[in-house]
Amino acid sequence: MEDRELDAEERRCSERLTAVIKVAFRDLGRPEETFQDVTRNLSEGGVFIETSVVLPLGTPLLVEVRFEGAYAPVAIDGEIIRVEGEMSSQDVVAMRRVVGIAVRFREGQSRSINRLIKLVKEGVI
Repeated sequence: MEDRELDAEERRCSERLTAVIKVAFRDLGRPEETFQDVTRNLSEGGVFIETSVVLPLGTPLLVEVRFEGAYAPVAIDGEIIRVEGEMSSQDVVAMRRVVGIAVRFREGQSRSINRLIKLVKEGVI
């Protein structure tokens, strides 16, 4: 068997759900700034947020989902592990535009994570 790096799909330990959810998130180092965007997908390990907000790798975040009705919000701490972008050119200058961030949830929050996944699967969101 040959040695090779595992791709992201092989490294993933939990099911990924396609989920477009409105979320608020903020850099825990600058809690006065809150951003709002939507998710692309969600798993027990983390979430991908479609955003143009530029934050560096390793930034600690609080990701919060609010629901209509009687459901209490879900807040989960995480850390940016990947920033995705796309190249666009305007005239002669090429620019990189951020299109999203991958956030890994921190350990010890399984209750909140499982609650969020359950609400997504039940169609509450």
